[in-house]
Amino acid sequence: MPRRTRNRILHEALKIFSNKGIRETTIKDIARAVGITEGAIYRHFDSKEQIVKSLFLNSSQEFYTHLNSALSKAQNFEEALKNLSEAFLNYAFTNPEAFKFINLFHYFKIDYELRLKDGKMPKDVIYEFFKSHEEIGIQPEYATALFIGTLERIFLFYEMGFIDDIEEDIQEKAYKLLLSIFRKASKENLS
Repeated sequence: MPRRTRNRILHEALKIFSNKGIRETTIKDIARAVGITEGAIYRHFDSKEQIVKSLFLNSSQEFYTHLNSALSKAQNFEEALKNLSEAFLNYAFTNPEAFKFINLFHYFKIDYELRLKDGKMPKDVIYEFFKSHEEIGIQPEYATALFIGTLERIFLFYEMGFIDDIEEDIQEKAYKLLLSIFRKASKENLS
């Protein structure tokens, strides 16, 4: 029972953090959503910060594994780019609260440094991919920013209803857009 309550707390906190914001969410909000008292939350977590850390590490690990798995199946740059972009958007579409939470966490620069057990984060999978393909003509830092920024915005526009394609079409269009940008950069050698 305690494990189930802990998981319910995490589940509800993730939804609230993603919609209301990390700083704006209170322990009272989380307790109300779970249907328990504020004191009951403190039997499972020392503070709201501990809930935030736990959610961030769990969500980041899941996202990292998803991206890494997609990349490991690729044989060349184009296949890897396709697999990574599809995995990125697939994670966002199937885990929208977790994806939004990971982004909120970074935007608000929470005061503590958190890393996964191996010291890596989801962005590191993407960065290492571009670092190993510097022949595309873009520094890996810029390529990573372009890749993540483009896909984050596509997801957010989809969430807002501004993009109304089906998810598979969005993934295909996003991949083709990124591929054309990286091909053009490769021809112009922008590094």
